[in-house]
Amino acid sequence: PGSGQIDFRLFDIYHSGESRYLDYDELSVVARETGLMLPTVLYCGLWEPDELPLYRDGQTTEKVIRGVGQVQPPVHMREGCVIRPAKERIGACGRVILKAVSPQYLLRKGGTEGKE
Repeated sequence: PGSGQIDFRLFDIYHSGESRYLDYDELSVVARETGLMLPTVLYCGLWEPDELPLYRDGQTTEKVIRGVGQVQPPVHMREGCVIRPAKERIGACGRVILKAVSPQYLLRKGGTEGKE
């Protein structure tokens, strides 16, 4: 979004009546019906740990909008990626969902992670 604009992505929905998060397919239907955008899906398929850096590292995949009609390619470092099953499930430690943070993001100049 340009200066002063807000960009919203629908990331998750918790169904309080059923005490569960929606599966990705259900979330996609809600997004389509409401006109809300979902985050970019970088990969959908079987978990391949060796391929994690392809999705975790690099530049952001989102285009930056500057002013009216001025779309610029991504120029910001990717923070990381979220890894989640297509069908929600609960594991031994709770909900199965992970965030893999890019080492480059953690080491960037001016980062605030781990500072008190």
